[in-house]
This record gives sequence, C-alpha cells and structure tokens, in this order.
Amino acid sequence: PHWRISPGNNRLIATVIRVRMRPHCQELLEKQLEALKQDDRFLFPGTVSRFIRGSEAHPERIEIFLVWRSTAAPSKEDREEHIRALQQELNDVLDWNTAEYDHGPILLHA
Repeated sequence: PHWRISPGNNRLIATVIRVRMRPHCQELLEKQLEALKQDDRFLFPGTVSRFIRGSEAHPERIEIFLVWRSTAAPSKEDREEHIRALQQELNDVLDWNTAEYDHGPILLHA
C-alpha cells in the first residue's frame, strides 16, 4: 500500500510499551497470550491494530503496540485502565517495574 498521512481530525495515535519478561517465562508468556487470543480478551476498544512482539536484539524484552484512531479512542483514563488490566493479567510473566511507556501521533502509515 501507498504511504498515507491521516487528516488532522482523524489521526492515528500509538501507545508503545516496552517491558522485560521475567526470567524463564517465555513458554508461560506464550501460553498466556494464546489464552488471551482464544478468549478474545483485551481488545482495547478504539484501537485499529494491536501488536505484542518479541525482540531478536533484546530477547528478554516484549513490546506492546496499540494504535488508536483519534475519533474513536477512549479517554486517557479509560486507556490507562485497560492497560492496567492487561498488566494485572500478565504480571506473572512481565516485570512491569521495568516498563517504559510512550504515546504519540503516527506521522506516516500504510
């Protein structure tokens, strides 16, 4: 697809969370993520896409990408509440004390 820039009144906004996996939890994390998928949980209303990925360069780190449409995104408080629920669900496998959070507009997308 061609590159696009969303109009100012309908921007895409990304939330990125980087967090370390607890030691020896890769298999358990994969099982928990499969359960989330099977049960259709943590759909984050207002998102147009969601990704949870590993890292070849940093195998101990997980990155969570949530892409929101500005016209459908819930309030900051509601977004944070949904993220807290995910944190609680994955607390056994992810060390949330190491989490880094970033949130901002997507400038160019396809």
